[in-house]
Amino acid sequence: MQGSDEWLQDVLIDGLQMLLALRLRDAPPADTITMTLDVWLLVFRSRPMRWDSATSPQRLRQAFLNVAAKAERWPTPAQVLAEYPAPPPPPALPPPTSKMPPHVRAQLALLRQHYSPRTR
Repeated sequence: MQGSDEWLQDVLIDGLQMLLALRLRDAPPADTITMTLDVWLLVFRSRPMRWDSATSPQRLRQAFLNVAAKAERWPTPAQVLAEYPAPPPPPALPPPTSKMPPHVRAQLALLRQHYSPRTR
C-alpha cells in the first residue's frame, strides 16, 4: 500500500460502527470491537490491491453500504471486499488525428491491398 492509509482505518471504523448499529446476528461483542478492527485492518492491508486515497475511501464506504443493505448476519472482510466497486474508467482519449505523410499512407494502402482477404 502506498502512502499513508489512515483513511483506511477511518473508513473501517465507520463501516464497523454502521454494522454494529444494525445489531446483526453473530456480531462481535462490544468489548471486542477494537480487536475486530485490528483484524479487519490486517486483512485489508494484506490484500494485493492498489489503494488510492483519492478514490478508495468512497468506494469502500459504498462496499460497506452494499453489504449492510443485504446482511442478515455479521459479514466477513471477504464479503465487504467482494462488494468493493471497480475503479472508475480512465478518461477517454481524444480521437486520433492523422498526421501521416502521404507516402506512408500510400504504403499502408498497398499493404492492406496485399494482405486483405481475396474474394473468390
